[in-house]
Order: sequence, then C-alpha cells, then structure tokens
Amino acid sequence: MDISKNDREISPVGKPNRTNSHRNVRFRVKQDGTWLPEGRSGEKGIFLEAIAIDMEGNGEYQVCTAKDGWLDPVSGYDITDRGGYGGHKDSPIIAVRIFSDQVLYKYGVGELGGKWHPYAYTNKEGFAGDFGPIDRFLITKLNGYLK
Repeated sequence: MDISKNDREISPVGKPNRTNSHRNVRFRVKQDGTWLPEGRSGEKGIFLEAIAIDMEGNGEYQVCTAKDGWLDPVSGYDITDRGGYGGHKDSPIIAVRIFSDQVLYKYGVGELGGKWHPYAYTNKEGFAGDFGPIDRFLITKLNGYLK
C-alpha cells in the first residue's frame, strides 16, 4: 500500500489540517484531570495524562509515561473504565504506539509547548514521540485495509 496516495486526513507539513483532520477515528485525550471532547487533540502547554482510542478491528494502543515507561496495551474505548484508556494522572505521556493487523492508521503527537513530531504508522517499527512530555495527539485511518 502506498501511504502517500491514501493519506487524506493530516496535512503533510506536520500540522493538523483543521478542516478534515481526525474525523474518521474517535479518540479523547485527558489533560489536567479533565477528558476533552471527542476529537480535540489537546491544549498546547498542558501535558497529556491519558488517551482513549476507538480502535477498529483487533487493534491495540500503548502509551509510555515518564514515571512508569510503557504501560500495558489497551484495546478498549471507555473513559470510565481503567481498561478503556492508556495513561494515568500522575505522569505525562511521553510516547504512543499503535498496533493493528487490519487497519492502517497514521498518528502523531506534539511536544509539550512545541512542534509536532514526525507521524508514525501502524505496522511500522517505532512510535510517535521522543520521550519528552506531549500535549497533543491526532490519529486518522488511512484509506484501505491491511491484508
């Protein structure tokens, strides 16, 4: 699959395209003890405490926190249930990775108060982030499915 031909949701310059970004994947982020409305990437300058993603198929996501490193992978999407999101209030998220055998996702994070990091893709080595606190998160499902 040629990612460049199928990527239509996040702008290639490393900033979210405000007109159509992240509309095809439900997600929420938690900052300063509060879950933001669905689809909001986060407020610049306030570190992310938790992320919940509605994964299609059999996907999982995992967050890395400054205090505890990589937490257990999560497959659910329920901000009222500890098993339905990744992260916790006492430590900033410093990286995110997503796994899926069926769906190709593109996702990215913004460094605390700074720029967006390069995007990451499911089923590629790596993750989004550079192990410094992050304050924003975006995800989009690319056209097509993995075989």
